[in-house]
Amino acid sequence: MRWACVVVGLVFAACGVAGAGSAADPFAYSAGAPLDIRTGPSRVTGGLRITKLTYASPRGGRVPAVVVAPAQVGGLHPGLLVQHSFSTFKEDFLEVAEDFAQLGAIVVLIDAPIARGGGPRVTFTRRDRDDQIQLIVDLRRAVDLLRARSDAWTSRGSPTSAQATEERWAASSPESSIESAASS
Repeated sequence: MRWACVVVGLVFAACGVAGAGSAADPFAYSAGAPLDIRTGPSRVTGGLRITKLTYASPRGGRVPAVVVAPAQVGGLHPGLLVQHSFSTFKEDFLEVAEDFAQLGAIVVLIDAPIARGGGPRVTFTRRDRDDQIQLIVDLRRAVDLLRARSDAWTSRGSPTSAQATEERWAASSPESSIESAASS
């Protein structure tokens, strides 16, 4: 079933931390570093704008992404990340992203590090751990990408009802950085 994908729903909260990844905090990065977005082909279909792009990964290299958003200009839209599984690619969840975008969300899909190389998917070595750390950092950077958009609803100046939704979601989230962001 196509809805059985791993969906990381982010109704926006700040996830940035200062510093660079280290053994003490391998997920740390500088949220203020340039995203270095390189936009590729874009098309409008069915009321949606689908754009391929890449952005700089704080852990090196470029993150291939697809952004699916309502084509109409104006208003603020919630952000959502949809992440593929080990044996798939971002394009395999494009239809899911389009469904969410039809409902008004701006959806970002990225290829995980394991999908970017030509090697084996899972090696049961330290590389798997490093790939997972990079994936989490790259997803957090995707939140930064959404926050940089003028049409994306973020915690800065959000409508009251959207703020209440964010606070309810953050209160149920186990990630403390998201919880603290919603209360700031």
